[in-house]
Amino acid sequence: MVLVGQNICTFPVSVITRASIALLFDLDPMNQVEELKISQVIDDISGVYKSPHNLYELKIFLKGSVLFADIETDDGFLNYPLLPKQVENLLFTVYSTLPLAREGIRFIRDQTTRRVKFAIYDRYVYRKT
Repeated sequence: MVLVGQNICTFPVSVITRASIALLFDLDPMNQVEELKISQVIDDISGVYKSPHNLYELKIFLKGSVLFADIETDDGFLNYPLLPKQVENLLFTVYSTLPLAREGIRFIRDQTTRRVKFAIYDRYVYRKT
């Protein structure tokens, strides 16, 4: 049954199978199954962020199965898909065909609560609302 579950191409079934195997071996599925780790990070970083004095806004959201950032700066409004660069460090790269847009977005967790509190893009620091 485990082999059948592992070899099924349907996304949720293979994730559930790997999580079940982790539980059988008394391991934490969130640490063992990559899709669960990424899903948790996406949940953690998704939301609305504001710059100081609420001048600019940054929105992180899923559209279908693609993670996006709507970024407002003094340069205007930008919309980019986000690619994970270092998921453990909450570092994402914006995808664009423009070479100047190769910067990333870094998210910062609160040391005590472990909740995501800030996002940094270019020279802007946004706080999660």
